[in-house]
Amino acid sequence: MKGECKLWLSDTQQFICFPSAKTDPQGVEYVRFTSRAGHELLYYDQKEWADEPQEVMGAIMGALLTGARLNRGRNMKKRFR
Repeated sequence: MKGECKLWLSDTQQFICFPSAKTDPQGVEYVRFTSRAGHELLYYDQKEWADEPQEVMGAIMGALLTGARLNRGRNMKKRFR
């Protein structure tokens, strides 16, 4: 996505992506994980982490440590576990 920061996570062989400060100066509105090929694996937006902060942050931390497996944010009808 345009204006998005992408950080390569070598342990999980995935990217974590989020809006840059220039694109979104009021703060990060979403975080997503993608495969090397650009397939979205996990997505959470600001509404989700406002509604369920512990669950969403736990899922994001788990994805950072072990990798995102499937696209399971609330926007995708299921939760990442």
